[in-house]
Amino acid sequence: MSMSRTILLRRPPVIRVSEEPFVPKSPALDEIDRCWEAMRRDVPACFDGRLLHVFGVSRNGHGGATIHVLECAFRHFAVRSRGIETGVRPLGVKGILVSDDHVLLGLRSGRVSYPGYWEFAPGGAVEPGTLPFETLRAELREETGLALGLADRVTARVIFFDHVVGTWEIVHVIRLAGPAPTLQPTAEYDQFSWIRCESVGLSGGAIDHLSLTSAATLMRRFVPGVTGRVTPGVDQMSWRRGPAGVGMPGG
Repeated sequence: MSMSRTILLRRPPVIRVSEEPFVPKSPALDEIDRCWEAMRRDVPACFDGRLLHVFGVSRNGHGGATIHVLECAFRHFAVRSRGIETGVRPLGVKGILVSDDHVLLGLRSGRVSYPGYWEFAPGGAVEPGTLPFETLRAELREETGLALGLADRVTARVIFFDHVVGTWEIVHVIRLAGPAPTLQPTAEYDQFSWIRCESVGLSGGAIDHLSLTSAATLMRRFVPGVTGRVTPGVDQMSWRRGPAGVGMPGG
C-alpha cells in the first residue's frame, strides 16, 4: 500500500473504514491515560471523542486515491502534544478559501493549539461517520461564520501528510461566487486577512489547478526573516507571526 506524502487529486478520494478500532501498541495504555488526565486537569474542556487514524493511502487510478482508516480515541493522538508518540495519524480537511484573486488566512487564537500562526482557514478533523465535505462545510461555518452558497465551488485537490502536526490532510479549494466578505474574530482565529494569491506563490487561476509543485508551495511554513519578509521553512500550511505581527505575507 502506497504512503506517498503528496497525492494530486482529480476527483474526491474514497475513505475506506476498517471495522476494528486502532489501539496503540506502545507506549502502555496506562501511561497514555495518565497523560490524558493531566491534560484534562490543565484544560477541562478537553473531550475524548473519536477520530479516523490513517494507516494507508493508495492511488486508485484516474486521478483518485483511497484513504484507509481505523476509528481511534482522540486521547491517543492528543498526548502527542505532551511528547508521547503513539503512531496515530488523524485524517483532516483543509480549505483554501478564494475570492477573485485573494485567499483567506486566519491568525490562530491563543485558546487553541499552535497559537500565533497564520494559516489557510478553515480546517479540522474528520470524525467517524462524517464525509470530508461535510466536515469542511461545518468547519467553515464554525471557524469563519460563513455558509457555503449554491454558486460556491468546492474541489478536493491534494492529499498530503503534515509531519509537523502528524496528520493527513485533504486539501480543498473553496471558490466563493461573490466578493470577499469581512470576517469577525472567532474562537479559533483572532484575525482574518484576505491576501493576494501571488503572495503565496499562486496566480488566481492556477489555484484552481494545483500541481504537485504548487501544492508543495502551499505546504511551506514561513517564518519572519531579518527584514520582516517571509522566507520558506519546513513543510506545513502555516505562517508564524513575528514580532509586532511581522511575518504574514503582504496583501
